Amino acid sequence: MADRARRARRAPVVAGAVLAVLAVLAGCGGAPSAGPAHEIGERAGSQAADLDRGYVRLLPPLPQPGYDAEAIMYGFQVAMADFTDDHAAARRYLTPELARTWEPDTRTVVYANLRRVAPTEGEPGRFDFRVTPVAEVGLDHGFTLRSAEESYGARAVQLPGGQWRLSEVGPGTLLSLAGFQRAYRGVDVYFPAAHSAVLVPDHVFLPVAPSDLPTAMVRQLVEGPTSWLAPSVRRVAPPGTVVRSVEVDTTGAAHVLLGGTARRLSGEQRRLLLVALTWTLGDQLPDVKSVQLRVEGLPGETGPADVQDFASYDPDAFPAGSRASYVDAGHVQQLVREGQGPQPGVQPQLDGTTDPVAPVAAGGFAGVRPGRGSGGTDALVVYDGKRWRPVYRAPAVSEPTWMPDGSSVWTIAGEPDGTQRVIAVELSSTVSTDRVTVRQVAVDLAGSGLRTVGRLSRLRLSRDGTRVAFIRGPTGGTASDGRPYVARIHVTDGGGLSISGLRALAPACPSSVPQRCLTAAIDVAWADAANLVVLGNNNTSDPATHAPYLVSIDGSAVQPVGTAGLASDVSSITAAPGAPMLAVVPGAGHTDPAIYKQSGDSWARVVTGYAVRYPD
Repeated sequence: MADRARRARRAPVVAGAVLAVLAVLAGCGGAPSAGPAHEIGERAGSQAADLDRGYVRLLPPLPQPGYDAEAIMYGFQVAMADFTDDHAAARRYLTPELARTWEPDTRTVVYANLRRVAPTEGEPGRFDFRVTPVAEVGLDHGFTLRSAEESYGARAVQLPGGQWRLSEVGPGTLLSLAGFQRAYRGVDVYFPAAHSAVLVPDHVFLPVAPSDLPTAMVRQLVEGPTSWLAPSVRRVAPPGTVVRSVEVDTTGAAHVLLGGTARRLSGEQRRLLLVALTWTLGDQLPDVKSVQLRVEGLPGETGPADVQDFASYDPDAFPAGSRASYVDAGHVQQLVREGQGPQPGVQPQLDGTTDPVAPVAAGGFAGVRPGRGSGGTDALVVYDGKRWRPVYRAPAVSEPTWMPDGSSVWTIAGEPDGTQRVIAVELSSTVSTDRVTVRQVAVDLAGSGLRTVGRLSRLRLSRDGTRVAFIRGPTGGTASDGRPYVARIHVTDGGGLSISGLRALAPACPSSVPQRCLTAAIDVAWADAANLVVLGNNNTSDPATHAPYLVSIDGSAVQPVGTAGLASDVSSITAAPGAPMLAVVPGAGHTDPAIYKQSGDSWARVVTGYAVRYPD
């Protein structure tokens, strides 16, 4: 099996913490409390351990004879946190008609505060609330940060016999932070990238108890990716696939039986489905050692297989020989990965080039050669083994980032009037400039809530080639306005490129909700396929101080990284799967910059240098 200790890094999940069962609610005079402020997705150790924790089911109060409209309203709020039998307990608070038609899974709003608005005169049984949301879980179980205050209304009526029930309620489900942590489990579901075989994790939140988790995970997989990730990955099961059963035997073999349209899958398609099933179940559930797939109506089983059998699909595969590059004494240097000491021998001369970075694919460097004088243009340059050759020019060029296979290098091109373009330069190889194709990458703001692209910096492609992270600030803003964003990459059939689905990964500071905010972000790096490291702060009164934070790409967790031994004026950071973070500290008076290596919660100086980057 794959090294679980290594893979446990995918821990920023909101799991059902073992909390005390709520006391029976009767005759309440106010809304249930959201409890103390805390992180939505607090990191609590390995994901495997987190998913395997004991589960304490909420035992919601049921409506009793004599409950007035207020007690019915607040009892319903508590009962919404119990998902058993399709919210059977919460439906007991509704009129028979509404109980049949209520759709609680349309969306789940996770709130920090809920306050009652003064009742309208002459409207008995009417309830209006103002909700301060933290996040929303959609019908596809994807997670999205929310911060704008919302209204929530309900109405209670008195039925024949004198019992009060709710005849109108707001859409979906309302859950406090504590209720959300109790009811939901955060898991990764794996899908193949749209244009390669590597798997991409789709982080979702499932309202299940651990005993139901394997089945819920398989259902999520066959239903397809979340709407956010869908344009960048491929489905592994056709619409209409039915999960008949998922059983884990005493040997740890998970037997998955599918029906419906699954019989249409070819042999190779069944194998790819088995790959996705094996990583989804075997990489996260400690009790699952292997996976076997059987399709109803077809003979035989596919499998058994474990994660190691499909290691080539690993979304966090990072070659053991990959070394971080940095600059010192006018040369590109490299660090030996294990000891993080300098690689013997002198590497390429800079020759005026800055910000060198290599792709994960062996060979090659790209960098920026700044223009000279007021009218000079910057050049994006590629090292061909002998010298740096220009492949693209613009008035301003940001530090580059590679597609992991070395097929293209991306940058942000700036114009004198302040406008920017995202540019992808396609190459025949990582060390050749014989054939170069320059493409502008369209930026689609649909659904982002943004009116303008703003100012972009620190563009970083994910190592699976499906997503991109960057720092964004408003046009005309200052460095203290920088916030980390992530977007998906879409390649059209005609070869066009776009990034879409832009979303901020943390609330801006100061924040009115108890989710850790981030501001003054100046650098970002991919720690692994599901998490970023952001160099920023959450203190608006001191924007010059920066520290690293581990941030999940859906924004469900923002966790500070220990900084013992690391100066507060750290200027850049880099990360890679299974490798220690590296940071640059300018030094006293911003001279003699040094590279520091993370070890646990502390940092130690490694070597003099700057512009340190792991391969993209």
